[in-house]
Amino acid sequence: MIHLFHGKDDYQVRHAAREIRDRLRASDDMLDSNTTTLDGAAITPQELLAHATAVPFLAANRLVFVEGLLRAIGSERGGRRKKTDDDPLAPWRAAVATLGDAATMPPTTTLIFVEGELAKTNQGFAIFAPIARAQEFPLLSTGELPDWISRRAGDKGVKLAPRALAALAQLIGPDLWTLDNELDKLAAVSEGALIEPELIAEVVSAAQETKVWDLTDAIVAGEDRKALASLGALLSQGEPVQMLQFMIARQFRQLLLVKD
Repeated sequence: MIHLFHGKDDYQVRHAAREIRDRLRASDDMLDSNTTTLDGAAITPQELLAHATAVPFLAANRLVFVEGLLRAIGSERGGRRKKTDDDPLAPWRAAVATLGDAATMPPTTTLIFVEGELAKTNQGFAIFAPIARAQEFPLLSTGELPDWISRRAGDKGVKLAPRALAALAQLIGPDLWTLDNELDKLAAVSEGALIEPELIAEVVSAAQETKVWDLTDAIVAGEDRKALASLGALLSQGEPVQMLQFMIARQFRQLLLVKD
């Protein structure tokens, strides 16, 4: 089975991949020793085929995660090669043909492509989507967010009063990684008691204030993905663009003063 999970919501993308892993692991004690994670930006078509077509060792299943391959393929630019050159993506097209052939792809292999947000024109998606069960995970809408928080809180044994749930959704927005972390903190603090908005303000507000620093620190460190994720979360929560610009400029001014 081949899956392709992609979208702007990294939490849901990775949660979907983990669900498949956990389902296979429940009936296969040897799955962990037959699980491989590949860096899509570094592998070759031959390496992908070698891992995907290998049979499991003393186990019923083999699980292969491939991270960021489609994004890497999509960055190929035809203009960089001479007109007489072959298509640089031809080896990947051949690999896809092999992966989609039931005669060569073992039924014991589960292959999962884990991707972020992909442009509609991404060449990698066009090549791999036809042989995979593709699912996109956009950020949750304002209307969908309370239901997600309610379900996740229930999984963790967290009891949220309606106003507390609304406050949590408004304060953090669709950043599911942060929401999940804050629910863990609320579970530890509340010890099963009903959580009111006052506790949300006390426990969660401090974490919210650090988000701008997460953005500026990621920019200075050159961590593009983390910076873009932080920026997207802040903008989705209504943070003024002018304030974010000021904080970024302030961070660099401080660094220049220290250097001077």
